[in-house]
Amino acid sequence: MREWQGRTYEVVVLDDGLSWQGTQYRSLSAIARKITGTAWSGPLFFGLKQKRSASRRSSQASLPVCGPTGGSHAAE
Repeated sequence: MREWQGRTYEVVVLDDGLSWQGTQYRSLSAIARKITGTAWSGPLFFGLKQKRSASRRSSQASLPVCGPTGGSHAAE
């Protein structure tokens, strides 16, 4: 279940997929896309997956982009 923009959306889990409003879907993302009209991660939209924490994103951003520097390559 998910409440979004004042409406409640309920998805039923089936043995071979998911059902929403009488239609079968293969993924939560397909249903989230139908509900919102934009690309969403279904597990994120329905609260089954949390967004990455800000600290994790910032630590990943500080990793070197070009690898280790061992000297000048300008002379090569």
